Amino acid sequence: MKYQNAGDLLPPALLREVRKYVPSGLMYVPRDNEIPRPWGAHNGTRSYYAIRNADICAAYAEGASLKELAEKYGLSEKTIRRILYQVKP
Repeated sequence: MKYQNAGDLLPPALLREVRKYVPSGLMYVPRDNEIPRPWGAHNGTRSYYAIRNADICAAYAEGASLKELAEKYGLSEKTIRRILYQVKP
C-alpha cells in the first residue's frame, strides 16, 4: 500500500473538515467491512512454510532422521515431529 496525498483525492470541503481533526501528519483510513486475511496470506509466509513442510515430509519419507532434518532446517526435533504429524492423516 502506498501513501496518497489527501489533497489529490478529496474535495476541498471534505479536506477542510478532515483537517479539523488531523491538522497534519499521517492518517490510516481502513477499508470498509474488510474481510481479514488469514495469517501469512498477504506476504507469502503461509506458502513458504507449506513448501518447507512438504520438503521436510518428503525427506523424512526418503529416510532422513529427525536429527538430520532438525539440523538442516534449524528447528527442534519436537517441531519436526509436529510438522510430520500435521501433514499425515
